[in-house]
Amino acid sequence: MMTPSDYNRVKIGITKNNPLLRLRDLKTGDPYLAIEAAYLIQNDTNFTTKVIESFIHSYFADVRIHFLDDEDRINVPSEWFKMDPQQSSYLVEEALKKMGFTITSSGYYEDNLTYVASKHHASDLVDEVSNFNLDCWRN
Repeated sequence: MMTPSDYNRVKIGITKNNPLLRLRDLKTGDPYLAIEAAYLIQNDTNFTTKVIESFIHSYFADVRIHFLDDEDRINVPSEWFKMDPQQSSYLVEEALKKMGFTITSSGYYEDNLTYVASKHHASDLVDEVSNFNLDCWRN
């Protein structure tokens, strides 16, 4: 996700639900958030969503944004990263490929591949949202 409130800040996270529902929840904090791309990962991999997210976050550790925790007064890592939103999906794909994933175009899967991440652009999500089987978003 990206936001025009800071053009070089993107949010990289995993949801077990439809990404448009997650976006709607996040827009209460920043109404200008937008999705650059979403990746549907088949749930028959050996990776949990937490493992995938942790790997991607550590892959971008050098550009991760930390927030000050008001209670403990310590820096807390966030799901926000300083990077060009136009390059963010390419960089996420780079990280997924390091984990062994094959990136396919929206709605396209190869049966012989175990680790598949199907890329969906924002317009794909709007067009296909009613056809999504939410079970495939869960792990």
